[in-house]
Amino acid sequence: MKRILLIVFSFCALQVLAQTAPQKMSYQAVARNSAGTIVANQAINIKVEIVDADLTTVRYSETHAANTNQFGLFTLQVGTGTIISGVFSDITWAVGDKYIRTSVDLTGGTAYQLMGMSQLLTVPYAFYAEKTKLVAGTGINITNGNTINATGSGSQWTNEANGINYSAGKVGIGTTANSLTPLSVFKQNSGLGQLIAQFKSNDTWHSAISISNSTSNKDYFFVVGGTSNIELKPKNFGIFNGNWPLTISGTSNYVGIGDTTAYPTEPKATLHIKTGDVYLEQIAKGIIMKSPNGNCWRITIDDAGNLVRTAITCP
Repeated sequence: MKRILLIVFSFCALQVLAQTAPQKMSYQAVARNSAGTIVANQAINIKVEIVDADLTTVRYSETHAANTNQFGLFTLQVGTGTIISGVFSDITWAVGDKYIRTSVDLTGGTAYQLMGMSQLLTVPYAFYAEKTKLVAGTGINITNGNTINATGSGSQWTNEANGINYSAGKVGIGTTANSLTPLSVFKQNSGLGQLIAQFKSNDTWHSAISISNSTSNKDYFFVVGGTSNIELKPKNFGIFNGNWPLTISGTSNYVGIGDTTAYPTEPKATLHIKTGDVYLEQIAKGIIMKSPNGNCWRITIDDAGNLVRTAITCP
């Protein structure tokens, strides 16, 4: 059997265009016969295989028909030949070393003889980059292949020292933004009674939410006392605006109203009015009380200021 020489002249990847790497590689070689003579102006057949480092596992193979020029040079595009096995775009370039193995029949037939094998180094890894590429989306542009700029209108949040902010419009969570409110939140029915939102902290003084109006310069705080709070006792809930107009005991569930001190006292009854009056404006309405026998009475007042007891049906 004649020994056929195939001298590899060059092996390179095509230029990676725009956003997608072409699934092919340029391969160029000079064909010589066993005497070392250039095989010029002749039709030949070449088989190309991409194999793993074990040199036995074939990931992809194909054949090409080519014509040498007057110098014995031929060129082909690996990835565009007649496929024997595999899919070129499925080659896992990032996993293990890869080798290219070439065989040739200088007569243009299919009696391929192994010509050689060489390791693929950097060039084909444009295909690996294709599998891990960054694709510019709204508000992102990529320049020079290695610089990412968020210059568009896609990101509407602004980074600042304390975090991020957005002041250009409205925000919707779980729903479209409402034109009248800065934040709209909607939760689909789960049938489980789940929360719409949760505000929680491990601050030992308190957890608080503030609502304020800058034009009236008034703030209200919804507060839950922490374990070290000496104003609002631990577990208690309160509304604070400089005083404590409302407190609820986390132990007894008693409600306190009208506390004007910095340190609200624990409510002493189901409803504990700490300061001020109770004003009932609607005529003929009053306080409903139940007697020991189970009957209900409404306590009102007449025009002379006398208390009037009226039996009523218990609510």
